[in-house]
Amino acid sequence: MTKLTLKDGSVYEGEAVDGKPHGKGKMTHANGDVYEGDFENGKYHGKGKLICANGEIYEGDWVKNLKHGKGKLIYADGEVFDGFWGQTATSGIRQHAKAGDMYEGDFSESKRYGTGKFTFAEGDVYEGGIYGGRFQDKGKMTYANGDVYEGDFSQNYPNGIGKFSYADGRIYEGEVTDSKPFGKGKMTYPDGKVEEGNWKKNGEKRTKEVFLEWKDYIEIAQALNKLYPNRSPVAMSDSELIKLVTALPDFDGEEQPPSDIYLSFIANKWILVRDGGRTSTVNDSPFV
Repeated sequence: MTKLTLKDGSVYEGEAVDGKPHGKGKMTHANGDVYEGDFENGKYHGKGKLICANGEIYEGDWVKNLKHGKGKLIYADGEVFDGFWGQTATSGIRQHAKAGDMYEGDFSESKRYGTGKFTFAEGDVYEGGIYGGRFQDKGKMTYANGDVYEGDFSQNYPNGIGKFSYADGRIYEGEVTDSKPFGKGKMTYPDGKVEEGNWKKNGEKRTKEVFLEWKDYIEIAQALNKLYPNRSPVAMSDSELIKLVTALPDFDGEEQPPSDIYLSFIANKWILVRDGGRTSTVNDSPFV
């Protein structure tokens, strides 16, 4: 048994060769870190356990003072990584003891990166691409309530093209935004009924889609001024606007009306409003 005191104040006890730690031993560093295990030419090399003064504990393989191979790291906040290391964590299981969440998969520079599986404490499970710690690219989310989504992910949420298989038997295939059907898609119901078209974020299918040219708005505003003089200020809903447009003699549109233009009653006259800001009376030219 050899005892060595190093220049930095660290104290080593164990086997040594030529005045350097070599073999089994224990190193107590001046900063409070303590390593116990295998040494080679003065460096951690082989199997060993490092207890850091900041509360972290690593136990596993070492190569020339670096974590390398199979090892388990317990972070100060209770999170645990158990897996494989290069210069940093490369693949394995990472679990947060306090939150109850668990990740199993690829890492890069100790961050979740590549392909993996994330199990949330509340029961949701994600499997698929993870980049920069976020769910990205293709993936599958199985929700605790029984719903399942497969398809594109962006910024942790279903975004793009995908398929929802709901616990109640409905199946939606098409465009998705922020975890909800939105845009073009198809909904198949348990009784075999199928609905195709454009969907709103609240999960409802748009009942009818129309395209309004500027002349349509002008005609509607003129008609409203005749039908409802001195009506209280009000903005029309999409459904109300659609009913008026479809009644126009020359209407044959099929697209959704612009979302940034609507009709409102101001100063005893129906006017066209865009973005809640600039307005135009029925006699004005189109604005941009």
